[in-house]
Amino acid sequence: MARFVSRTRLLNLINTTFKTAPIRSVSMMRTHITSPHTSPVNKPTLLNSSRQISLSSITHNEEKPRTDQTVKEEIYTEAMKLVTEHGWTRKTLSLGAEAAGYAGVAEGLFNGGEELAVSFIQKCNDELVVYLKEMATIQENPDTKVPQSEFIRNAVEYRLRMLIPYISVWPQGLAVLHSPFVLKDTVGISTQMLDDIWYYAGDRSTDINWYTKRGLLGKLYFSTQLSMLNDQSPDFQDTWKFLNRRMDDIKVMGSLARSLSSLSLPQGIAEVGKAGLTSICNIAGLGQNRRS
Repeated sequence: MARFVSRTRLLNLINTTFKTAPIRSVSMMRTHITSPHTSPVNKPTLLNSSRQISLSSITHNEEKPRTDQTVKEEIYTEAMKLVTEHGWTRKTLSLGAEAAGYAGVAEGLFNGGEELAVSFIQKCNDELVVYLKEMATIQENPDTKVPQSEFIRNAVEYRLRMLIPYISVWPQGLAVLHSPFVLKDTVGISTQMLDDIWYYAGDRSTDINWYTKRGLLGKLYFSTQLSMLNDQSPDFQDTWKFLNRRMDDIKVMGSLARSLSSLSLPQGIAEVGKAGLTSICNIAGLGQNRRS
């Protein structure tokens, strides 16, 4: 009789706990109830059959092994919600890990805030490529096609707008992206972004113009980004006006490329010597007058 009362109390306790405990705890309790020490004939039933099936599937999903990459994605998602408060730091990653349901030490899967920033620009570029593919499809229709310079200008604005939610901490983001630990990744991702924009804009050049165009676009993008950091106008209107002015570089480059294509090799080299050198110096910031 004492054993029967004990089991009854146990069932009451479990049922009471089940009403308030999260599902993860329920799966643990069910494992305990169906242990070999419980008689198969008198095995207690806490739930009806349909509820048991649902719980079984949930438990199966919870027990599915997670890869490091899956865990990192979950931590990244939570960390990006906290980055404006704590910056591109290990603290952000640690808090993000806890928010994702892991111990704070799980931030060790990342190489510090530098990798968080690198992951951010990579994901932004991935989203940019999706946009570029959609716009390239629209370009195939003569009725909706826009000039190449306008295509590039819109792509640059689209990419820069991804920074707006994090603009308050983006100066720090730029600093960590230039850390020696991730500088190679930063340059590689940035170079790929420039190439993607030109490619989907229709550029298929394989000569010196390939490098010059991407150099000019790099200057356009990063100078506009710096302007954006100091912009206090509504919806960054001053930044987009700055971008419109800087688009002259791209238009000049397109004109230069067309003129070079009609010249002989010696004439082309001479033209590059006169016009191309000026562009390279401008990219490097040389020969510009600065106020003392």
